[in-house]
Amino acid sequence: MILILIIGLLFALGGIIFLAWLFVLFPPSTPKSKNFKKQLLPSPARTPRVRLPKNLKKHLNNIEYASQVLLELRSITQLAKLPVVIATLRRISPYVFEELVLTCCFEQGWQIQRNFRYTGDGGIDGRVLILGKLYVIQVKRYADYISPEHIKDFLSCIESERASGGFFVHTGITGQLSKQFIRDSDEIILVSGQKLVNFVLGKQLKIIGITIPVKSVKSYQ
Repeated sequence: MILILIIGLLFALGGIIFLAWLFVLFPPSTPKSKNFKKQLLPSPARTPRVRLPKNLKKHLNNIEYASQVLLELRSITQLAKLPVVIATLRRISPYVFEELVLTCCFEQGWQIQRNFRYTGDGGIDGRVLILGKLYVIQVKRYADYISPEHIKDFLSCIESERASGGFFVHTGITGQLSKQFIRDSDEIILVSGQKLVNFVLGKQLKIIGITIPVKSVKSYQ
């Protein structure tokens, strides 16, 4: 009886070893999953010049945090006057501010193209397509006067990108010289002060010569 039991155990052990050997030689094939990055990214326009970041999580966290800031501001609309909105935008990370602006552009109904690197972007923080025309975006989170040199540099960026124009978005103060540079150019659209507040709260951004219906912004009441 004991001998039969031992023989049975040996056969069972041999069977297990044989199955393990087959598993090593012929591993089961697994279907390839879709690229998770394409599933998670917020629908940017993909071009060959856009590279996905090594640290995708950092970008996604910034986009999510930007959405939370918008949620907070729009939930207190009656209190979100210019000082409150500008002060809030000045407190957040400049990278979060970039993502917040691009999210607001998306809500305007524009096709957005996010940068997937925060350094070495050539002075361009994002791109949008409006009626098939390319516009570039530069975002400055300042508490003081913006530099006129930044305006001149941004004009060079617009020309190098062969864009139809550019949005210069900032939380600072536009000095007279900077205003003169902007007036002399028909390519720069300044978004600051009350116009920035309205933009952040989801109101349609009026652009001379361009009228686009704004997408319905979710109610945060």
